[in-house]
Amino acid sequence: MDFSPNGGYVVTYERWSAEDNKNVKVWDSGTGKLLCGFPLRNLKMASWPAVQFTYDDAFLFHLANSEVHIYPAVEARKENPRYSAKIKGPLASFSLPETSTPTSAPAGAYNVAVFNPESKGKPARVSMLRYPDKLDSSSALVGKSFYRAEDCSLRWAPKGDALLAVTSTSVDTSGESYYGSAALYLLAINHLQSQAIAEP
Repeated sequence: MDFSPNGGYVVTYERWSAEDNKNVKVWDSGTGKLLCGFPLRNLKMASWPAVQFTYDDAFLFHLANSEVHIYPAVEARKENPRYSAKIKGPLASFSLPETSTPTSAPAGAYNVAVFNPESKGKPARVSMLRYPDKLDSSSALVGKSFYRAEDCSLRWAPKGDALLAVTSTSVDTSGESYYGSAALYLLAINHLQSQAIAEP
């Protein structure tokens, strides 16, 4: 279960079934009314919540079939909502900041971070994008590519202008650790840079 940043919506998850295939549900937190639902067959903790709202509850972002669909929040009040834009994948997870400041995004724009997993010899990548004008990796505000990353946890700074990406693997192919490996990266919008943070 997860609340939207302004508290206007609640997102819940139930195990997928053929009888109720819209198992990620969006509720009005004031009335308790079910607004809409989305299918999600396989839930990974790194990709939860699969439905997120912008800091002002104006837009809903939904991870579906390895891409992110973007809906005006008014569409969430319809039984079969229609998305107005999308971020193409393959994506494993995404994250929206819970706040925004004039220095992190202009009025009417929303930052979003996405994680592309490693695929066919290509490195994994974290990109900081902006809706509505910078929705693909080639126009990213800032990004970082790296290898040895099966999963990625995305953590926003309180002002929504920087991001920590914590990557991990379940197996360390170098043989240095039985428990896999982890790495930490910092991406900052205002400095338009990304960097790896060395382990202590």
